[in-house]
Amino acid sequence: MSIDSRDEKVGLGHSAEVINGPRCFSTQDPEIIQRARQLTTSIYLDRKYITQDQIDDQSTISQEYDPYHLHSEYYVLMNEDHSQIVATSRKILFDESKGKNSFPMLDHEDELDQDFLSKLQEVGLNNTVEISALTKNPDLDEDNMATLIVYRQLFQDAMRNSDNERLFIMACSPGLFRTFKMLFDGAMQQVGPALDYPGQEAIPVMFDLRDGPISIIEMANDNNNPKSESYKHIVKFMLEGISKGEVAPEIVEALDKNGFENLLSEEVDGQEEITKNSLWSRRKPEVISGLGLLAYTAARTVAVAKGISPYSHVDWRVFLGIEVATTPTYVWGMGDLIRSILKPDEYSTRQKIASTTLAGSSLLAPYAYIAAEGSGMPEAAWIGFFTVAALSVAAAARRLVTKSRVVENSN
Repeated sequence: MSIDSRDEKVGLGHSAEVINGPRCFSTQDPEIIQRARQLTTSIYLDRKYITQDQIDDQSTISQEYDPYHLHSEYYVLMNEDHSQIVATSRKILFDESKGKNSFPMLDHEDELDQDFLSKLQEVGLNNTVEISALTKNPDLDEDNMATLIVYRQLFQDAMRNSDNERLFIMACSPGLFRTFKMLFDGAMQQVGPALDYPGQEAIPVMFDLRDGPISIIEMANDNNNPKSESYKHIVKFMLEGISKGEVAPEIVEALDKNGFENLLSEEVDGQEEITKNSLWSRRKPEVISGLGLLAYTAARTVAVAKGISPYSHVDWRVFLGIEVATTPTYVWGMGDLIRSILKPDEYSTRQKIASTTLAGSSLLAPYAYIAAEGSGMPEAAWIGFFTVAALSVAAAARRLVTKSRVVENSN
């Protein structure tokens, strides 16, 4: 049997959970869960994590190979009209009848660090959840932010359920682990060597839902930390829209001590009012783009430092400074440019030209610096430079074309 659920409609038009509701949420709807599991199965099959004989007649991983789904809580991120699943993950919950066998990561208990096992015993298996089965439809993840949005919802719900959820554990891919290390640094801790999982190795990690956020909050306020500005964005992204009454008192205290005293909302009746007042809702495209560019900026700066600076007058620190300085203007310009495509009647030709100029000049500024100071670079470095520049322009153009097609299809 062949499966591919990426382009199928979720078929949830009458689901009470999604009509006029949030795009990312936990669900108990059997139909949504089945679609989420089908997406995971499709991606896992493509990546050779599973084989065809492990799939049942519902196009999901069979009970024999995935017994954990029966004691899991599923999360989905929907597209704008709630017709398709963009990404999904799940919390594997503690099942008293299974004990430590509730969690697949603990099948590798003998390979995990003793300090972690002691921590697990201290916290208690009943206060532990394993994050599992993160997958996304890459064709629908235009901003490359689906993973963080899903984890943000997992995290915030854990904050609201702090009496029962204290420790996140997971076995994540090396690529995802690198992203977590960049975003959360020591708050996301590796707890053993790479494990031998089907398809690829997996890095075992844990995130303490009490100590982890406090660590990130303190790093955001450390002026000696070169990544403090990035951590400030992370803190705001992960906690914006949640109220003080939903967060442990020690986290509220850490926020107050480190300059985030106005971040959490007061107790408000109704989630709709919280959402309306949140920075995330007001400037979602800019927040998404800014966070998404963090990893891209870091990767390009490393490439410049290693592959270009030693052979030319290009100073990677100057390059990084230009990147940081132009990121806000780029995402701001792109945000207005995309809005002008979606709502052309609300923007004048002058405003459209200004947005295009701002976004374009900001995008090209770092490359212009390399072109001006890059004499002496080897031919391979020039080829790489022009390739990355061309891909960046193409990615920006593709995003605009995609938004244009949305407008055309809606007319």
